[in-house]
Amino acid sequence: MKKDGYTGPWDVDRLMQTPEIAWGVTEEHPGFIVRQFCYNNEIYEGKATKVFAYYAVPNRARDSLVPGVVLVHGGGGKAFSEWAEQWAERGYAAIAMDLTGRDADETRMPEGGPDMTDDTMFHDISKSGSKLTDMWSYHAVAAAIRAVSFLANQCNVDSACIGMMGISWGGYVTEIVAGIESRLAFAMPVYAAGYYMEGSCWQEILRGMNIEHQQRWNAAFDVSQYIGQSELPMLWATGTNDPAFYLNGWQKTYREAKGTRTLRLLPNWEHDYNTPWSTQEFFVYADSFVKDEPPLLRAISSGQSGTEAWAYYEGNRTVQSVHLLYTTESGPYTSRKWDLMPAKFEAREKKLFCSIPDHSTAYCFVIEDSNGLKTSSDLVETDGNVYF
Repeated sequence: MKKDGYTGPWDVDRLMQTPEIAWGVTEEHPGFIVRQFCYNNEIYEGKATKVFAYYAVPNRARDSLVPGVVLVHGGGGKAFSEWAEQWAERGYAAIAMDLTGRDADETRMPEGGPDMTDDTMFHDISKSGSKLTDMWSYHAVAAAIRAVSFLANQCNVDSACIGMMGISWGGYVTEIVAGIESRLAFAMPVYAAGYYMEGSCWQEILRGMNIEHQQRWNAAFDVSQYIGQSELPMLWATGTNDPAFYLNGWQKTYREAKGTRTLRLLPNWEHDYNTPWSTQEFFVYADSFVKDEPPLLRAISSGQSGTEAWAYYEGNRTVQSVHLLYTTESGPYTSRKWDLMPAKFEAREKKLFCSIPDHSTAYCFVIEDSNGLKTSSDLVETDGNVYF
């Protein structure tokens, strides 16, 4: 984030201070340990709150600094110990916290913050005398920034090598954090996007509010208010028919971000937790920033010459195959049918090209390297607009 940028209802300077913590149970595993703990968060309905989290640390952190990662869950989620453990096995100090006010047993804590409900996320903003600081989004973003502060204060964590990954609503939180705080080395939002009123499954909730409450929610809590301030490198991953964050909103959101971006748009990618957990591209992307490992292939420009689509990419990985992902349908992106057809590439020029199928309405290239790692070029709509 640029200095003096818009931070909405959050006091970022205060959130960047190390939170008070209380340690709980410690479990030892081959290669890493997992510790339970709680840390202080914001005031909710006049009362102090705490956030429960798992902290997984590789054994190598006893002898040297390790990178860190904050793992942010979405709807139906919790503090996933297995998620933190997955990253610890890769050599990261990882924190996975609960954003619903629950503990390790998934029981609501007396000092827990707001739960994830339509009321706490949307409707409560319409109540007389309501406070932005009692909304779920406010507490979730604050908890995520404080998780960064916690990691940055650990003596065995390299504070210059901390990233964030968020899935679904966790991706939403990640995108806001990327726009208002400057300490992250990278961010990886999965599925998520802004512009809720234009392209999300919650758009009807917002449209059902009166104009004043719509504007109040959008000004404080829509990603679009913040993402344009982000200069972070980001990996944006979603599926063509995501049922929660529609492709038009995703496209518009990544366009706004100012940092270097890598895209991963695939057909019919499942919206869940296990799918991104088993996607190797997230580990490879993170490693490229904090372990000096080779980066993913990344499309850097794209366009159209007559009936031929083209794109240029960068990276030293070997291209295994290239396909054009396209749709000939119009209407809501959630219901469009997408197809893949083989495309060509020139390794020396690092160029991708393919004839555009008749009646195509949108397309992008999908690049696969020799290790099976996939990224995509920017989504192009056949009205001539190129989004990159």
